[in-house]
Amino acid sequence: MFALGTVQLGIDYGINNSQGLPSADEVDKILHLAWSGGVRWLDTASAYGLSEERIGNFLLANPTKKFSVVTKLPADVDDVKSARSSLLKSLGRLKLKTVECLMLHNTEHIPRLGTDLGQFLLEENEKGTILEIGSSVYSLDQLAEVAKYPFVSVIQIPANVFDQRFLDDRALAILQRRRVFVRSVYLQGLLLMDQKDAVNRVPLASKNLERWHQTAQDLKTSPEELALGWVRKAFPSATPLVGCENADQLTKNFEIWETSQISDGTFQRLSAMKCDIEDVILPMKWKRD
Repeated sequence: MFALGTVQLGIDYGINNSQGLPSADEVDKILHLAWSGGVRWLDTASAYGLSEERIGNFLLANPTKKFSVVTKLPADVDDVKSARSSLLKSLGRLKLKTVECLMLHNTEHIPRLGTDLGQFLLEENEKGTILEIGSSVYSLDQLAEVAKYPFVSVIQIPANVFDQRFLDDRALAILQRRRVFVRSVYLQGLLLMDQKDAVNRVPLASKNLERWHQTAQDLKTSPEELALGWVRKAFPSATPLVGCENADQLTKNFEIWETSQISDGTFQRLSAMKCDIEDVILPMKWKRD
């Protein structure tokens, strides 16, 4: 089963988001539905606006629904004191004494895993405040750097039919020894947008998007099913992160999950769409409105 990405529960997020920030009641519906549908992991962060607080309110009101929560240190943490303060604030918002995993959100913090920040994380792990230590990565070099620290047992990577960098043999050797979450399954919604709108947003992806939509049409399969199916086939031991804006969309995500197993032939056809253009596969490089 996928993990629920909760950034949309706390801020207005995503280029394909037409709903905006959901209400508190809608968030409760989403989390109830997620649990009943088999989701057991929630991915959040202190940077996700109201997300931690809303998750915490739900957990407090529904003590039998014991989600495993992954949260992240803020990007501006600059010393152990601020890291400890941030963790305590996250635990307070989440109404928890322990989180399943605390991750680095800022990749500039990775080298500090060998110094004071790493020691702080290990101490909190030994106390049971955090059960696993993790890191988000955005590049193969960052993954190689994280691999130097065996106590980092959870990795979050971006991957989708266009961005296949982490299928590198060395990367897979590192990932197979850790719990892996895959984000950007839909390339922050670009793969699901109307083709013309998507091209307008990322003009350099014009040919890639034309091929993507034509393939979906040829296969008579939705882009959602193909995109999720490719990630499941490419990283069979990993857990995809899937977000939603409302309960109806989450219901659709469950339906897509059930039909997103793709054949070897389809997987090979989609894998041929690999793109190495950073201005296409890295959303941080997209033009802003």
